Amino acid sequence: MVWRADGDQSADGFCLAAGRFSLFYLKSVSPPEITTGDIYKGGFQFMFLQLAVLLVVAFFPGTVTWLVGLSAS
Repeated sequence: MVWRADGDQSADGFCLAAGRFSLFYLKSVSPPEITTGDIYKGGFQFMFLQLAVLLVVAFFPGTVTWLVGLSAS
């Protein structure tokens, strides 16, 4: 994901190439039984979830205003 509509890229830092330092930081503070592979697997799940939401919004933009309408009422 190169662009974000809301400009918030703080969460993407854990997923993109520049955010790999964050993954190694997580490895340094995690318990010894947690491997780097476990951290990467968790990151991939998060990336997949972000991609799924992005695709839903891209193909069904009405879902955004529908959700806003639900929270306003």
